[in-house]
Amino acid sequence: MTPVAVQRRLFLARHAETGTVTPDGRLQSAGNVPLTGRGRAQADALGRAFAAAALSHVHSSTQARAMETAERLAGPGATLVAHKDLEEISLGRAEGRPARDAFAAAPGYLVDPDVALEGGETPRQVLGRVGPAIERILAQEGDAPLVAVVGHGCVNRMLLAHLLELDLWRALRLRQDWSGVNVLEYRDGGWELGALNWNPDGLAEFGRTRGIAGVAPEVWKQLGR
Repeated sequence: MTPVAVQRRLFLARHAETGTVTPDGRLQSAGNVPLTGRGRAQADALGRAFAAAALSHVHSSTQARAMETAERLAGPGATLVAHKDLEEISLGRAEGRPARDAFAAAPGYLVDPDVALEGGETPRQVLGRVGPAIERILAQEGDAPLVAVVGHGCVNRMLLAHLLELDLWRALRLRQDWSGVNVLEYRDGGWELGALNWNPDGLAEFGRTRGIAGVAPEVWKQLGR
């Protein structure tokens, strides 16, 4: 039996390192949170990794941390296209609160797809907007063999759930590191996973994140890291 050739590849990246958890352990997401110095270096590493792909477009969330990552990934030859529907899950009234306190008030957050922080979104609600968004992006790209999208931790897990038809409980357990890249391949009428959470920093990235802010390990786990 002859294997079916890959018809299309989708590169789904998470933005590079940023301060969505402040040094004193508070959550911030809704504003224009920039990349850190290390985040800019990570995004530049993504740019070098993607240079040979010669992308014509890179799609991104409208939030600054994703846009800057996308710009550095894209290089000089690609056009950046921003999508509000790819913004990260809303924290609601938990924005600016200590992460430990916010998560203690909603113990199922980012574990149960139907739990939200006070006034915020559930992962299932995120899926309701990012699923149609990725379908629009794929349609806009026509028959382009390579498509690149830069999103966020929860957003990307919901995109993986949508494209791979995953149970949401399982999708929320997928680790998504800063500057991590997922590769999805389309063949024979469906999407398959080619790579999950590949990182330009390699295995060293797994040990770095949790020392950045004074946040309990279980909080980092909920954040997908």
